Amino acid sequence: MYMVVFECLVTPFLFIMFYREESEIIEGEVVEFQIERPVTGTGSKVGKLTMRTTDMETVYDLGNKMIEALLKEKVIKTFILCF
Repeated sequence: MYMVVFECLVTPFLFIMFYREESEIIEGEVVEFQIERPVTGTGSKVGKLTMRTTDMETVYDLGNKMIEALLKEKVIKTFILCF
């Protein structure tokens, strides 16, 4: 009984200590930012963001939340983004 309680208490800490998620930070210039809105006015927006870094030029598909965040920050061409 005590071993089960001990394992339940220790397991989350071991997971945090030994599990490291690697993430990549991308910094680049906005080349193009397109938003497609539905004609009816209802539904989610779909968008594409083209970024140029020193290594590559990439097109990202954007969801509704990311589009709203970029519109809130008033992102246009030639902006430098880091995410």
